[in-house]
Amino acid sequence: MNVKKEAIAAPMRTTKAEQSEATRAALIGAARPLFAERGYGAVATEEIVRAAGVTRGALYHHFAGKEELFAAVYEEVEADLGRDATSRAGGRPSMLQDVMRGRRTEIDHLNGFVVEEGRRLGVKTPFNEQIVTLYRARGSRLSPDPANLEPLLEMLP
Repeated sequence: MNVKKEAIAAPMRTTKAEQSEATRAALIGAARPLFAERGYGAVATEEIVRAAGVTRGALYHHFAGKEELFAAVYEEVEADLGRDATSRAGGRPSMLQDVMRGRRTEIDHLNGFVVEEGRRLGVKTPFNEQIVTLYRARGSRLSPDPANLEPLLEMLP
């Protein structure tokens, strides 16, 4: 008789640290939409633990209370927003994106405003004027290079 034995996969063991992290993640994952939909004050801890499928003791093992859990949710949302912004911008700050696209930037707006107000009020603003002149001359060709600061450094006493 030829009987094939199939391998029986052993259940994967998880460490206590992995279980702990999974419980913490479940609490944050359950609390996040509840806080978002109804606000911090309208959500009871009992509702959070029920949604997470854990005990109240698990909540207090990982967090001192609802306020600390809310802080963890906030940190996760902030991290998600940061990752999203980075992925949308290709990892480039908004000012660099503006420079690369030839759009006016904070450099031009702010220093240009100082220059215009200085002229209007009769106040000299040579440093700001030089920044605006350099930026407008180089624009999108401006590369991150310390040499770009040389004309400004020459103006210092």
